[in-house]
Amino acid sequence: MGDLDYRIDMRGKIKMFHVNMLKLYVELEPTNMCISAQVHKVSFVAKVSVIDLETEETDGVDNYGSELIETPAAVANETLRDVHINDAFKTNEIVKVQCLLDQFSHVLSDIPGRTNVLQHDIKLTSDDPVRFKPYPIPYAMLETVNKEVDKMIEMDIIERSDSPYSSPFVIVKKKDQSNRFCIDFRGLNSITIFDAETIDIASPLTDLTIKGQPNQVSWEDIHEKAFSSLKNALVQAPVLKLSNFSPVFILQTDATDKGMGAILLQDEGNIRLPVSYANRKLKASERNYSTIEKECLAIVWTISKFQRYLYGKQFILETDHRPLIYLQKSKIANARLMRLSLLLQPYRFRFVAIKGKDTIGANFLSRI
Repeated sequence: MGDLDYRIDMRGKIKMFHVNMLKLYVELEPTNMCISAQVHKVSFVAKVSVIDLETEETDGVDNYGSELIETPAAVANETLRDVHINDAFKTNEIVKVQCLLDQFSHVLSDIPGRTNVLQHDIKLTSDDPVRFKPYPIPYAMLETVNKEVDKMIEMDIIERSDSPYSSPFVIVKKKDQSNRFCIDFRGLNSITIFDAETIDIASPLTDLTIKGQPNQVSWEDIHEKAFSSLKNALVQAPVLKLSNFSPVFILQTDATDKGMGAILLQDEGNIRLPVSYANRKLKASERNYSTIEKECLAIVWTISKFQRYLYGKQFILETDHRPLIYLQKSKIANARLMRLSLLLQPYRFRFVAIKGKDTIGANFLSRI
């Protein structure tokens, strides 16, 4: 800490700020004396825009984590030596695992590598370049920024570019007061056409990679079952069909206490084939909805999910929850149902009531 840096207690957390990031604050000294000249007490308060990911309250929604790309460490903190082989393996199995680890030791590191196997194209909804000016940063952080940029160039993570696209970087403070260099891609993400989401029969596997999980994976029966199911699902019918905008689309939705599921279908000959699947878990607040509210939420979310297929076209909406059919016919007293039903007004569809056994696919997806 230099002579021009100050440590300030902010709601119980000690943060460090450079003098350039502070402004003078004048506080009147309480007094009972009647005098013409004011007595001043001088103190400092911080006034600076700092993103603190560890204390950001987002009501269950990650506003920054998925869009700020953190630069990796330049020095390896994990190597082949940190791999623990389960003692339950037999001696010959341990030897085989060790040989496998030795063969791919170059990838068993927290320092990223680079592949030339393929290139990724980012597809956008607009041809207009996304260009944001750099965020202003304190002069005290210029040295940190320059070091991070030089490090990324040396690691071959970035290269000099004259592209018309530009995204700003931000310096994020960690709990230990160290700096995290991140790229703010929110502008680019807002016009990006994203690839399909991961298959949620795979959720036990993807849950192992979320923040806070230990580096040493505890592989249990649920993970083995998800892995096997995922492999089988990729090679067995029904396989997805390419969408055809001549036949009518059929949308099946369902909701349970745990989540929502949907299947977008089209008839091909005498066979009904899936075009796309979708599901998501219910948020904590949504789990308190009534049954009809959950079913209506599933419809609204799914139609929004498949907007590219359904907007501007007449489609069939199949549901096993008959009360939903009256959303288009009756006066709605429930405020939440009213708000959800209003979101459906831009779309043209026809409700069809079906039996629960005929919507088994959407029901299954809602329970994963």
